[in-house]
Parts: sequence; C-alpha cells; structure tokens
Amino acid sequence: MKPRLVFTFFCSGLAAVLAGALGVAPAAAAAKGLHVVPSPVINNSCLSGAAVIAPNDVWAVGDQAQGSSFNTLIEHWDGTSWAVTPSPKLPQGSALTGVTAPAPDNAWAVGFDGGSADALVEHWDGTSWSVVASPAFAGVSISNGAISADSATDVWAVGFLASSSTTSENVSLHWDGTRWAVVPSPNPNPQGNNGLGAVAAVSATDVWAAGEQLKGPFTEHWDGSKWTILATPAGVRFFAAMAASTGGTVLAVGQGTNQSGIILSN
Repeated sequence: MKPRLVFTFFCSGLAAVLAGALGVAPAAAAAKGLHVVPSPVINNSCLSGAAVIAPNDVWAVGDQAQGSSFNTLIEHWDGTSWAVTPSPKLPQGSALTGVTAPAPDNAWAVGFDGGSADALVEHWDGTSWSVVASPAFAGVSISNGAISADSATDVWAVGFLASSSTTSENVSLHWDGTRWAVVPSPNPNPQGNNGLGAVAAVSATDVWAAGEQLKGPFTEHWDGSKWTILATPAGVRFFAAMAASTGGTVLAVGQGTNQSGIILSN
C-alpha cells in the first residue's frame, strides 16, 4: 500500500486554492471571504484536490473511510449542489489526491492504489470515471495533487520512482491526447532522493515543476523540448504546491527558511 503523503509537509488541496487566486473565483466572492458550501456529509472523509471548469462544473477528489481503511471519493458541483459521483472499485487503501479538468468531458485524477505499486490515474469522459492503465505508471508515485493541464492534449503529472530501497529519481509523465509517456527530467542530486512534488502547465512550451532532493528544494522548466533545472531563490525551505493562469502567471507556495509561508512567482 502506498503512503498517504509523499512529502509530509504537503498541504492537501492547496493547488485548488491557488487556482482560485489566479482567476477562477469571482472577485466579489473574494471580497466577502470564504464560506462553507453544503456538500455530502460523509464520516471520516477528506477532499484533497479540486478543479474548476465553469461555475456549474467543478470536481473535488479525496478519500473516505471504508471499514478499517479508506478508499477513493469523487464529488461534483453542477452549479446548484455537490453530489458524490461513482468512482471505479479499487482495493482498500486507495485515495485520490489531485484533479485537473481541461474540458467538461475530459478530467484527470491522480492518487495511489492500495493494491498496486503503480500510480493511480483515473479519467472522466463526460459520462463516467475509469482507471487508466499505462506502462508509464509502473512503480511511480505521483506526488499529492501534482497534476496540471493546459489543454486536452497537454497534461502533466510528476512524482518519483524508487531506484533502490534508499534512493529515488524524478518522474515526469505526459499525456499527448493519445497516450501517457515518461518524459526524461534531470535529477539535481546524483546521490539520489530526488522527487518532483508540484507542477503547473501554462502552455505546451511553458511548464513549471518543483521538488525536493537531499540538499533542499529545486525547480525545473519545460520549454517544449526538454526539462531544465532552474536556480531556486534563497530562503525556500520547501515547495508545497504550484498553479498557473491562462495568462501565464505561475505561483509556487511553501515554507521559507524563516519558518514562515512563502510565495514565489515567475
């Protein structure tokens, strides 16, 4: 069974909050502050990620108690109310941690399968959710909420692959509209323990990712042909989430070395 957190300091659902800050939430709502929206009451459940397509089309994913363990949970907002959407049957110990939705009939959710060492990836086709299989997912752990799409043919998910019992390597997964494939990404630390933890896709030639390695946080950028390691500003202790707007603004949040929250932008 996969651990419920890849990096224990990750803030569940934070990417969804960032997305709202980048333009999907009405300005008037921001001025009034947050309020509780009625949703299905499910004991011992948690929603960890959300994706907004339109005011009447929003997805939220997470997990719910199942016996002495837990399993996946998917909810949908139709503009009037939240309701649970059936999700594929999976072994206990499964959960969804992130979701992205480039279109009403095209949404992707990621997490972990309690009965498999491979990454869990699910797809919504406008009618139902289904588990997607791919050789690219073998042995991969997708970090919490680490999926982002700028179009139906440009979807990214990131995480890590254990190269031994004590070390790991970056993993960058890409959907081109036809298949998922592993895209080589550089590992900043040759001694191992590398792992990408967040991703934000602006366009096919502008994708950002952040992660952790033995010596601290790092950032990478995709220019349409390759990933490149970028200089990370001083004062960053770790990255927790990233989000991008259609206008090209990218935000990364986490904690600074001064133990305070930190926000970075391109």
